[in-house]
Amino acid sequence: MKILITGPCGSGKTTTLSELEKLGYKVTKEHAGKIWKTGLRGDEFELAVLKTRMEIYENAKGKIVFFDRSFLDSLIFRKFDGKLILKQFVDAIKKYKFDKVFVLEPLDNYEPDGIRELFIKNKEDAKRWFELAIRTCREYDYEPIVVKNMPIKDRIEFISKNL
Repeated sequence: MKILITGPCGSGKTTTLSELEKLGYKVTKEHAGKIWKTGLRGDEFELAVLKTRMEIYENAKGKIVFFDRSFLDSLIFRKFDGKLILKQFVDAIKKYKFDKVFVLEPLDNYEPDGIRELFIKNKEDAKRWFELAIRTCREYDYEPIVVKNMPIKDRIEFISKNL
């Protein structure tokens, strides 16, 4: 079973995935930050992230695997920035399917960290990204499971009950 965990920057994805990993679940890591540090920008950056996400998906093995972002996120960020939707993004979404998609609500205590504000500048941006994520999931035949802004223990319990 392949499970996507997504949400706007600063929504608690990393914390949530770390807790799931502590429980013994297989969890993939997000590599966009590493790619960003290489100096790639624009379409080159986004296509490199897309390629890495496809490789991660193809190599993921296990009964249940949680993914930290995906091709859906790549498309959502392009929509968020008002960029042209490239065929490669749509092709990846159609080819690589998830069994479930959990979308984390933005946290009330969003804080810039030096990188995330390049994409999500404030709480209003986070809310707009979240709403765009919900619409995009539905556009590609996913019924997103919204994970409310709640303590991490409750988030993990909610996700576990909805597997």
